[in-house]
Amino acid sequence: MNNESTFFVSSSRNPVEYFVHLLFQELSFRRECQLDDSYLQLKYEPIFFSRQGVFNHLAISAYATRLSPLLTEIRKRKSPKLLDSGSGCGSESILAALLGANVIGIDLVPFRTEYAASRIPFFQNIYHNGLSLQFLTANVISHLQHSPGYDIIWVNEAISHIHPAETFFSAAYQGLHPGGLLIIADANALNPVARRRAAHIRGGQDWYVHRQFKLLDDSSHDEVAEERLFTSRNLQFLLRQAGFKIQLLEMHGFLGSFFLPRSWQANPRLAKIMIGFQERVRKIPLIRNFGSSMTVIAEKTDTR
Repeated sequence: MNNESTFFVSSSRNPVEYFVHLLFQELSFRRECQLDDSYLQLKYEPIFFSRQGVFNHLAISAYATRLSPLLTEIRKRKSPKLLDSGSGCGSESILAALLGANVIGIDLVPFRTEYAASRIPFFQNIYHNGLSLQFLTANVISHLQHSPGYDIIWVNEAISHIHPAETFFSAAYQGLHPGGLLIIADANALNPVARRRAAHIRGGQDWYVHRQFKLLDDSSHDEVAEERLFTSRNLQFLLRQAGFKIQLLEMHGFLGSFFLPRSWQANPRLAKIMIGFQERVRKIPLIRNFGSSMTVIAEKTDTR
């Protein structure tokens, strides 16, 4: 039995919810073994769960909604070659590998790729199989310009940092097989809460470029954009300019969940009601454009 089938037997109907429970187990394991738990704690506690194991059902549902297009496309293909651009601590890379993809996670920051690589043994021990997964410290634009042949490129909360994004889109087009997909999930510039959060992070209203991380090649692509948010319309326009065909646009996040009491989000019944409310709201044409986040799937065609 391969990793994919083993993972789905274990995960039953909701692989993302099961994966979040694995993240909780991993974090507990790292603490018991006195391994560095700082990055996982920052990313997932208390967003998805408390240290005592109380899970935030609303936040997990939002995460599952965001990842759903990626999981669907991975499962359509047999062992697709996938690039996780801006892979961070590596969670989506690990999940994609558990689903049977051949994954390369790439990030500019050595600490992130080293931390991500340190997580692989935990999941290999659970499934008793080697994962087709590696992490590289490099800039993704240069990598794509010299390493074509991907079936899927995944960009989660990173297109607002990759600079220049326009050059990345062209490199992604070059780096994909014909029919390959670029899947982007990020904040929506039309949403006032997303704009406010971005302004808080960058310390001002306007996005800017900086060289926070320096690689050995000293490439100009090592520059990082600080919270450059796109609207869905602008993002689709830039993707079409690069030669892509837009296959899917989904908008998410219509509740401002971080304003809600934590106890509501942890209550399965209340969370289910709120999830249903969001699903209804995001189908309303005048409102859907203002979701706090979006997922875009763009396909490489040979018509350029």
